Amino acid sequence: MSRTDDREERTRQLGYDPLSIPDMSETEVYEFLHSLNRHITPRSVRMAIARKELHGVRKGRKYLFSKHEAIRWMQTDSTAYDNGGDAA
Repeated sequence: MSRTDDREERTRQLGYDPLSIPDMSETEVYEFLHSLNRHITPRSVRMAIARKELHGVRKGRKYLFSKHEAIRWMQTDSTAYDNGGDAA
């Protein structure tokens, strides 16, 4: 059993959803979302964080994001901002 599998099993035993645990950096969020949707770019993730569309938890000097939050952001209508235009 790998380390991540062990961690996910412990969180399930405690009643937590493993997808809701903030443990991904900005780069890891991009890699995760890009594996699901090839249209996600590093810049779109960076801009979502800057616009506070993608909410993270500050730990030390960086923000950590959960898979649940990343998927929620990807499913919202953030495509209007990718072209630099308004949402209207």
